[in-house]
Amino acid sequence: MPERIPAAERLLNLVIALLGSRYGRSKAFIRGRVNGYAPDPRGLDPVGAFDRALERDKDTLRSLGIPIITERHSEFDDEDSYTYRIDPAQYAVPDVRLDGEGLALLTVAARVWGQASFGPAARGALRKLALRSGVALHDDDTSVRSRIRTREPAFDPLWTALAGGHRVTFDYRRSGDATVTERTVEPWGLGNKYGQWYLSGRDVAAGGERLFRLSRIVAGVTIDTRAAFERDPGFRMADVLARLGTGTPHTALVDVPAGTNQRLRHEPRTVAVDGAPDGWDRLEVTYRDVELMADEFASLGAAALVREPDDLRRLVAGKLHAAAAASAVDATAVELTGRPRPRAVHTADSRDRLVRLLAMVPFLLANPGISVAAVAAEFDLGEAQLKKDLDLLIMCGLPGYYPGDLIDITWDDGVVFIRDADVLARPLRLSQDEACALLVGLAALAALPGGDAALLERVRGEVHAVAGDLAWLGDAVAVELVPDTTADTLRRFQSLVDSGHAVELGYMAAGRETVGVRVVEPLALFSMDSAWYLHAWCRDADGWRNFRLDRVISHRELDEPATSRHATVGPPEGSLYAPGPTDTEVVLLTDPRTADAVTDAFGGRQTKAGAGVVGVNLLVGSTAIVPPLIARLGGAARVGGPADVVATTRRWLADAVAAYPVVEPAVVEPVETPVVEPVEPAVVEPVETPVVEPVETPEGE
Repeated sequence: MPERIPAAERLLNLVIALLGSRYGRSKAFIRGRVNGYAPDPRGLDPVGAFDRALERDKDTLRSLGIPIITERHSEFDDEDSYTYRIDPAQYAVPDVRLDGEGLALLTVAARVWGQASFGPAARGALRKLALRSGVALHDDDTSVRSRIRTREPAFDPLWTALAGGHRVTFDYRRSGDATVTERTVEPWGLGNKYGQWYLSGRDVAAGGERLFRLSRIVAGVTIDTRAAFERDPGFRMADVLARLGTGTPHTALVDVPAGTNQRLRHEPRTVAVDGAPDGWDRLEVTYRDVELMADEFASLGAAALVREPDDLRRLVAGKLHAAAAASAVDATAVELTGRPRPRAVHTADSRDRLVRLLAMVPFLLANPGISVAAVAAEFDLGEAQLKKDLDLLIMCGLPGYYPGDLIDITWDDGVVFIRDADVLARPLRLSQDEACALLVGLAALAALPGGDAALLERVRGEVHAVAGDLAWLGDAVAVELVPDTTADTLRRFQSLVDSGHAVELGYMAAGRETVGVRVVEPLALFSMDSAWYLHAWCRDADGWRNFRLDRVISHRELDEPATSRHATVGPPEGSLYAPGPTDTEVVLLTDPRTADAVTDAFGGRQTKAGAGVVGVNLLVGSTAIVPPLIARLGGAARVGGPADVVATTRRWLADAVAAYPVVEPAVVEPVETPVVEPVEPAVVEPVETPVVEPVETPEGE
């Protein structure tokens, strides 16, 4: 029995055969001459099996954006009456007019996605445009960088449905409402603002446009591939995001002990008012999203007592009571196995491998003699998998498969050379993911301070031209990196970065009630989701630290030069928290989704802990941040150890619950319409996608 050829090898041979033919290949030619379409060894309907396999393969290639042209040459219905070919002009990325400055800007745009769903697509698109422009890629040295994440499980299926124009169905929980309803939606756009992802689309039952926060989708998204629809060609997700936060604001009255809660007092949305009992101060806090505000006040525990409105008070009380109830469970009832829990990852298939191989060939042709290690790093592969890919490539080529037809690759002495692969020399045109990633990244950069508007517009125009029919995706997805309330702050701190001087900061670290003074040497600004940070050398800690801007109470430029900028350490690519030698290891017991969110922030490790329970072992510079985190999670997590942190957290929650003795269901208005959303910079996060605010120094200073 002949050896079965891998699907990726068969698909690649088909691409080469159709791309390398000026007049097309007939079915008879493909069946008899293209490796991978061997006759059925059992002799069972060989022609029918081949026809089905070829149709599946053509559908696969078309789904990857590879256009197959079908031409009929005869009225007779036989294997020679049709031919198939791929037009090189339609297959490949067109000529790109980008210089070094343009490529550098695209690098910044691609890095907006970091490790998000579009991260690999952004890097792939960047590689393709660099190859076509003939300009070498370099790491950007911009002093303003941004990262956005797509942690919500609903993001990937919603993006697939949006790109394909299909309806979706999902279960949805409205703001402050425990009731879950099924929604059927025609997706028009996806957008991120205040660190939250939203879906905009037509609610089929309601008959109009609605906005849904992805973190409130409580069950899997079902895509109905049979129900196609037409999007409004004038729809722009950026317009939807612009309307968020323009509704009527709400006001909360909250009592805090005198002299405490300095960060809340310094918020621009906070003013002091009369009426507090002795020993307390009364603050009036403006907000737009009741759930986000409830997270904030729950994390303050007994140090803040919400007086009104009732819906906010009940939500805060509910979160604290749920956290206290979860924390009362005996942690010894859960036995940690110690076995690492792997994070959910995309399972690669033959499509993924084919796309990688089609990208690898032009990359190798453009970089003769590149090291095996460099190729593996470029494509995020282990060297063993890379060698498997290279082994597959040498089995592929033009039909005939004689010397000169087959791709010739050598990787002796740790370097790679490739020949006889000119058919694949030009990279495949941008996919939907790649076009969207770059267009949205470029649009997001427009709001950052210190940018070159003319350069940005020129590069955006070039990417639009390259994207062609896919350019509409740049309007369907939008990311707002800089809320209006943050823009002025960023401009001020950008000037401090540019000054080259040391800066004195009045700073309140997480878990602290006093404002500390730090002397720092600013290097760069960066964001993670909606939160902005200053990356600087801290003279007090004698090391690089990240300072969250909304915790900076005051700043003053000093007449002292920054002396450590020559030894730069860039902003973090993943978790913001850098563990130190004096950190305390804390174990949280939580559900898988919350575990992933906590791990994203702290970079801890996950262990299996029984059915539906995950142990998160993380290092913290100060255990004072643990009780507020548990309160914010509202019953989704409890502390499993060490014993003193368990006891401290229980006492903290008991004091908080005592301040809110009555818990009643909260009834609030839904927020899935575009007019009821927060305007404050996201200093709080929703329970569904919790984000830990790590202490900015390993020592917990």
